[in-house]
Amino acid sequence: MAGLKKVENTTFKEYHEGINGPRRVVCVLDDHCVRYMVFENGRQRIRREYGNEPDAKGRCFEYAIKALDK
Repeated sequence: MAGLKKVENTTFKEYHEGINGPRRVVCVLDDHCVRYMVFENGRQRIRREYGNEPDAKGRCFEYAIKALDK
């Protein structure tokens, strides 16, 4: 099981990234930008964005981990 690690980023405060073989997942959990993206072999395959609901950040992080472990 791979995991997401917090990475320094100049644009976003909450920027997480994980790598599992050829798959890379980026998860952004800022106040007005909650999304995750899946890259395979250097090409973006999936991008999911969430609103500002109270549980959106947790849900986004959970789905990003599931996408990384596929």
